[in-house]
Amino acid sequence: MNYIVKEKKFNFKDTAVALGNFDGIHKGHQLLLKEVLEGKKEGLTSVAFTFNPHPSYIIASKKPVELILVGEERANKFDRLGIDVLIEYPFNEETLHMSPLNFIEEILIKQLDAKLIVVGNDYRFGHKRQGDINFLKNYASTYGYEIKIIEKKKINGIAISSSLIRETIKEGDMEKAKELLGESFRIIGKVDHGKKIGRKLGFPTANLVTKKDKLLPPNGVYATRTRIDNTWYNSITNIGVNPTVDSEGKNRTVETYIYDISLELYGHTIEVELLKYLREEQKFDSFETLQNQIVKDILEAKNYLKSTV
Repeated sequence: MNYIVKEKKFNFKDTAVALGNFDGIHKGHQLLLKEVLEGKKEGLTSVAFTFNPHPSYIIASKKPVELILVGEERANKFDRLGIDVLIEYPFNEETLHMSPLNFIEEILIKQLDAKLIVVGNDYRFGHKRQGDINFLKNYASTYGYEIKIIEKKKINGIAISSSLIRETIKEGDMEKAKELLGESFRIIGKVDHGKKIGRKLGFPTANLVTKKDKLLPPNGVYATRTRIDNTWYNSITNIGVNPTVDSEGKNRTVETYIYDISLELYGHTIEVELLKYLREEQKFDSFETLQNQIVKDILEAKNYLKSTV
């Protein structure tokens, strides 16, 4: 996949373009992507066009959102789905004030040569969100593109949205998040050395460095799977402040223990798939009590994975 990040200039011919923020690339987003992927049968290059950073980080009236997918995570998912080109166009004050017509002419037509444009029915674009699906329709014949409008996908009568999924993740309901996303919620990060407390306890953990705008679920212990290179391993993951070993407990960490196998992971980039919330994070009276609880957590995770994966 061709991944273009924060570049204003690019040049493609005969494209099918899906437009959106695409946070999570959930089942609703995937309906848009399905249409542009169908365009490949007609010789079109499939393009996902979005912005970087998320517009909420630039628009003063909005509170910056924590993201379901950040950087490499989003690119990886687009790649897995078969998209040819991902463009993360720079969102800044200049972009904020771009007129809807200028967006169509300068980006969709001149730089992308769009023959098919696919959007959700509530898509808005351009200065003060003046552009909408009717605006796109009005210029379709002028610029020779086909426009497809996709209705929101619903599950049990509720429309799937990135904001709904964020709330679901914040509640720790990883199984519902999977239903909405089409796959389990994932975290990609580089393993650093941490304080090596887990190693002293007999459970050496991989301590993930996560991006500051990455959405994390509630503190607690989770049944997980961890991908190293192209192999998945069963694991448990603690998200939190480690109150038993860190009395100050100021910084949230993501620590994964891959049981039944010993691996040296420092410096590696790994991917953790969160499957189920097992329990809240606790402060234990002793390391021995903590060790005993970790053994119980591993057993519970194993039983869950046997029944579901």
